[in-house]
Amino acid sequence: MPAKKTRAKLVTSYTIKAQPYDTATGQPTGNQYTVGKLSNIDPTERRDVYESYGIGEPIPDEPYELVPGVVRGKALRVSRVCLWVANIMEAFSGRNITDPIETLRKQDEPFVLEEVVVDPNNADNNRVRQYLGCWISEVGSTRNLAGGDIREIETATINYRTVVSADQS
Repeated sequence: MPAKKTRAKLVTSYTIKAQPYDTATGQPTGNQYTVGKLSNIDPTERRDVYESYGIGEPIPDEPYELVPGVVRGKALRVSRVCLWVANIMEAFSGRNITDPIETLRKQDEPFVLEEVVVDPNNADNNRVRQYLGCWISEVGSTRNLAGGDIREIETATINYRTVVSADQS
């Protein structure tokens, strides 16, 4: 039996950009800005699946069918090294230090996140995803004091309305 070959995805260029979002039109608006120094980004979404049973089915105690529910919980969990110039909320909202966001209640407008992945075999073939209608729902940070260096890693959960593909080839 021949050995199975596994293909791994290698990404050589990865960029996250953000920009304001117009709730009236449901489209991105204004200037785009790069959100830097992300250490990870984990997109998640979930859907409940319900078991449907029938009376007198051929196999008792086994569902007749599985019925998918509504997709919910669309979120991105992100982590980044804390930078002096802007905290994680300021980085995603595009605000600078002259208009700081120190608490979640100060995020008064949604934003768009754009994820750009460049194909390592073809630099002209970009895969682009736009996460529309983003709101930060949770923020936190971890301070690592070991080893004489102080490192602060900021985390955020960003909920989004929908995701669209905008491939650029």
